[in-house]
Amino acid sequence: NISAMNLDVQPLPYLGGMPKLAELAASHNRFTGSVDWDTILSLPSLISIHLDHNRLSGSLPASHWWRSPLFRDRLMYFEVSVNAGLTGSFGDPSDSHPPPLVFNSLLWLHAATVNLLGWLPPIAAPELVSLDLAENMQLRGNYTRFANQGYLPKVSALSLDDTLMEGTLEFTAHAMERTNSDGFHTMGNVDDLSIINARLSGTLPCDIGAFYTRLHTLSISNNMISGEICPEFIDHRPTLRHISIDHNLISGLLPGNLFDHGLSTFLAQNNALEGPIPQDWYRLQVESSTAVNMRFNRLNGTLPLFALIATTQWHLFQVDHNQFDSVDTCDNPFGEQRPSPLSALHISHN
Repeated sequence: NISAMNLDVQPLPYLGGMPKLAELAASHNRFTGSVDWDTILSLPSLISIHLDHNRLSGSLPASHWWRSPLFRDRLMYFEVSVNAGLTGSFGDPSDSHPPPLVFNSLLWLHAATVNLLGWLPPIAAPELVSLDLAENMQLRGNYTRFANQGYLPKVSALSLDDTLMEGTLEFTAHAMERTNSDGFHTMGNVDDLSIINARLSGTLPCDIGAFYTRLHTLSISNNMISGEICPEFIDHRPTLRHISIDHNLISGLLPGNLFDHGLSTFLAQNNALEGPIPQDWYRLQVESSTAVNMRFNRLNGTLPLFALIATTQWHLFQVDHNQFDSVDTCDNPFGEQRPSPLSALHISHN
């Protein structure tokens, strides 16, 4: 383990004479140059590779290695994130329907902020806990196929930000039927799903909670997702605490039950939401410290400003650049007024 030792070496030392090496940990240094993957991946005892946060360049492992016995059956950790000079693909870059990758032992696959090319295959990895392929701006993929044909029952964190990921958030009954011994289906354990600044389309599924049964944070900002926010969307997933759906094409009315289950962040700016602020939002005496941003929408009617301040614990409330025609400055009619933690209030341009 030579991680975080401020080492500045080009290239990595030759490791071919270390047949008992099980873990290669050289993260957070200043290693430069290319990696002799054929030598490293041929080490017979290797199960863990940590080369993230360096200055490596050249190629990622050749495509045949991703389907080798090492990746399929033995390797447990593979981390190469934040090496912007590394380039490669999981297979033939021109194949838009690559066959699934199988990783039977892999726990971590982190290859963010490198230069992955081609198409992302579905991944069948029954033990994988964390998958981070963010900031690969030339990595293509179809999320519908990835989610429904893959098998990731233990993944809790999934990040595909800043990729060319297209498709929808829809799921199939077949994907729901494939469960592991803990009862989780292919995406059932995901609590942090982040696909920001991609090419997702389609609608926000009303029953998304049936597929992502432990979802805590949903971040799908800056895509092309349309449709409405169904009340069932919240009821089916009461564990949700953070929703970021800003910079999409989402329309319709705000659901009255949005904050029923302790939601603490709702970022929905730059959409096409319309209608009034639901009265249920301030009748429920929302307790959580909450940030609400709904700027640049089409919300209208009367803004119940003082009622919201009196009954919620929100610290950020932004509704500027909407179409409200008046502000209700009456005292809160629904309960006793409390000190407000509000630190930022934006209501201009209405």
